[in-house]
Amino acid sequence: MTFGTESVAQQHSDQDLTAEPPTGEMPADEASTAPAPGPAAAVIPGPDAILRQLEARREMGLIADADVVAELLLHPDDHGAVDGFGAYLLPSEWARVRELWMVSQQFHVVDDFVRQRRLDEVFGGVWMDWTDGVARVAFKEDAELHMAELRALFPYPERLTVVIAEHSLTELIAVQQELVSQLDDLQAEGIDVATSSIDEVAGRVDVRASVLTDAAATELARRLGADRIRVEQGPLLSTWSRS
Repeated sequence: MTFGTESVAQQHSDQDLTAEPPTGEMPADEASTAPAPGPAAAVIPGPDAILRQLEARREMGLIADADVVAELLLHPDDHGAVDGFGAYLLPSEWARVRELWMVSQQFHVVDDFVRQRRLDEVFGGVWMDWTDGVARVAFKEDAELHMAELRALFPYPERLTVVIAEHSLTELIAVQQELVSQLDDLQAEGIDVATSSIDEVAGRVDVRASVLTDAAATELARRLGADRIRVEQGPLLSTWSRS
């Protein structure tokens, strides 16, 4: 199989991988802190290697096609591929992901804004939408007002977009703490909670039970709130958070 650099990128042209970032060049002091790509050495694309590459590319909102990945692994030099952020990337993909990574490194500005304005009770979180190339900031109330103030402070204001939060992070943290306080009681009832994690995107606390039954799911929802948790079986899968 042979791909030209352009033909690989154009397979998913709706992602606009070759578009220039709207902000142009990033400030020199920020550019100096951005990660640098490594050389992409040709490797035999075994099943495990392909799966790792596909997962990394999905998390970054990039093309997740096994044939494309195999081609990049086998012939990286033919496409100018680089090794960065856990995957072999085309030059246009590297530029896009690097730009969004730099945006995510400024999320502390959002956290400082929330703390200084005492918005903990209405702030639902901030995360990077790698597919759309925007940072989403969630508020329960007065979302547009808060976003207008935040855009005046954020180094990449054009990358910010606001969403309405159903629950604040403060609420979800309280739910997670309540879960921790009830672990012994739950275990006594045969409900063994393996892990929990706050999902800012979904606005829920992910709860994973070692063995999940309908009765266990119902009891967890009764104790913690059906609209505040998402219950699944098994260990918590690793996901990117804020980056």
